[in-house]
Amino acid sequence: MKIVSRDYILMQQISKWRFLLGRQIKILAEFPSQRTVDRRIKILKEAGYIKGAYKLYGVPALYFATNKAKNVFNLDFVTTDVKIARIVHDIAVVDTAIYFMKKLKKQFLAAVLTAVMAVCAFAGTTPVAAATLSAKQYINKMAKATEKLKSYEMKMNMDMDMSVQGKTTSTKTTSTTIAFASPLKTKTVMTMTIPSNGKDTKIKVISYTKQKGNKLLQYTSTDNKTYEKSTLDLSDYSDMLSSVQTTDMYSDLKIVKNSVTVNGKSTVQIQARLKGEDIAGLLAQLGLNGDNTQGTSSDYSSLSPITISLWIDKKTYYPVKQTIDMKDFMNEYLSSLVADSDMSYSKIKTSVTYKNFNKATKFSLPKACK
Repeated sequence: MKIVSRDYILMQQISKWRFLLGRQIKILAEFPSQRTVDRRIKILKEAGYIKGAYKLYGVPALYFATNKAKNVFNLDFVTTDVKIARIVHDIAVVDTAIYFMKKLKKQFLAAVLTAVMAVCAFAGTTPVAAATLSAKQYINKMAKATEKLKSYEMKMNMDMDMSVQGKTTSTKTTSTTIAFASPLKTKTVMTMTIPSNGKDTKIKVISYTKQKGNKLLQYTSTDNKTYEKSTLDLSDYSDMLSSVQTTDMYSDLKIVKNSVTVNGKSTVQIQARLKGEDIAGLLAQLGLNGDNTQGTSSDYSSLSPITISLWIDKKTYYPVKQTIDMKDFMNEYLSSLVADSDMSYSKIKTSVTYKNFNKATKFSLPKACK
């Protein structure tokens, strides 16, 4: 059989979680349909890289990586030894991780399709003390400067250290995006680096989006040759962005440094925190509450805040950099969703930089997307 890029993603995910259900593989490895997953699993089983087993009555087949796959795919860990009493718990842990992936994916795409989703949301913040007034003025100037942008470029770096059942995996994700408005058109190249067996496995995904009327056509490739097409409703994202940008959801908005040089620009550094009640309001606006796969709910007021920092160019008022730290929040949120969870984070930090406002590099969609 010919090994393709998605096979590496599939096998790395099975190794990370020890075993997966077919429906979980579909989402984690981003297959377009369950039928496609089933066909690929069959091929990998026949090649001796995957083993399926029924361990518990009423639970679909669990898929494990084999010793043969360990060497071919540079896997850290393979096993078929699972405790029956923990199968349901372990499935719930993976489902919780998938829950975040599915919901935050929509937010990320929305951020890509606009200049600065979370950044512009600052503009709706109401100051509670005189010290925040100057911070709000900077935010308002930035919102005005970016509202008529024709194009821009951004680079995102996300470092995540996650421990599952005592095994820690450090993942680094880098993405570069070029975006044009009226009509919307974007190109994103994402590279995920996963260390395994003393080696780094790199997975590259290229994605294009193109506006067609009130729809967004999205094309995704893992081999830079063939693209999978999906159609999205543009109104879903514009409605979401509108609600976020007019919501008073940030607390402790303040200027941290009046003058700091970032990427050669003289900037002002502003910081804000999303507290429990703010997070609950944000999730409500984004439509992310009330849709928990585990059927549980969280008391957000007891969770640690999310810290957001923003650097604004003092001359043009364009955003230069943004960082988000979600480690404490995510750990506490996971604990509220799954009791005695074996999954935890020691780092979840995202950094975004912006450049080439109204001077973004032009690009055309590949022929395979047309």
